[in-house]
Amino acid sequence: MDHEASQLLRVRELRALLRRGEDPPPLHVEIHPTDVCNHRCAWCFHGGTGFDPRRKHELMQLAEYGALFQELRRLEVRNLSISGGGEPTLDPRLPELLDAAVTAGLRVRMVTHGTHLSPAVLERLAGAHEVRVSLDANAPATYAAARQVPPSFFERALSTVRALVALRDTHAPSLRVGTTFVLNEANQGEALGFARRMLGFEVDAIIFKTDIDAQRHLGSAAYARALEGVRALDDRRIEARPHAASEPRGHPCFVPFFKVAFNPYGELFSCCLGSQPGEKNGLRLGSLRGSTFANLWADSRALREQLQRGVSCTTCNATDALLNQLMRAEA
Repeated sequence: MDHEASQLLRVRELRALLRRGEDPPPLHVEIHPTDVCNHRCAWCFHGGTGFDPRRKHELMQLAEYGALFQELRRLEVRNLSISGGGEPTLDPRLPELLDAAVTAGLRVRMVTHGTHLSPAVLERLAGAHEVRVSLDANAPATYAAARQVPPSFFERALSTVRALVALRDTHAPSLRVGTTFVLNEANQGEALGFARRMLGFEVDAIIFKTDIDAQRHLGSAAYARALEGVRALDDRRIEARPHAASEPRGHPCFVPFFKVAFNPYGELFSCCLGSQPGEKNGLRLGSLRGSTFANLWADSRALREQLQRGVSCTTCNATDALLNQLMRAEA
């Protein structure tokens, strides 16, 4: 989808800017309004950690988000991703957050599991650019087992996809609707059926990918077999991501120039993986409290240069790993 495509298209430009000694701001900023989620997916790095109760008073407030969005617009950081962390639709402030982001003129992307989408949030998503629903199954039993939720939640998620497509077709022609399917041993036999179902729903993108954890994802041969029938459909809406076993330790990282992420407490991290609860990968770049995004970016330059000399991370988001590979190839 556009979120990944825009980052891949920036590689050559970014390389030229860094060679000139410039320090360009990131292309995307991601926020995690909440660490709460009502699913417990087997592959999720969230792990059900949720809020740290000792820090609940530190949660970013609506006014702080509004100020951040306006500043991003002034800095020409136009792309905002609302994700997690937890499940963003469980934050009761989400309608107001979407209003503030759209009012600021940002291109808004949201990632959701789709089982808790309220009419108020759906209405606001007419102003968004991209919404992605994580499904990862084509049968209620598979869905329920992986996510530790009732089987009826599968139909809830499908209903959300239908509602988003209807919104696109009636009120929001610029909205792109996508679905994702993380392949693993339990669901690999459902990939083709899922692709056909989503094509029937007329979504804009159907994304297949591996788990980012090398200990859990399918091997390259099994991944290829699971996608044989999917690739044979030969539809431009299907995005079968390359199988990538990322081993980032010791390699340079340029990810902050593509996307940085705020956790619910206003702390800025060098990647969306680093901002997850209890995560040991990535680097904390600072806190928005008592600062501005522009100052955070300037003050974190030494940390970002440290990342470019090589990271200690043990795993990496697949898109981020690909961006780093491309940046090294053009070095």
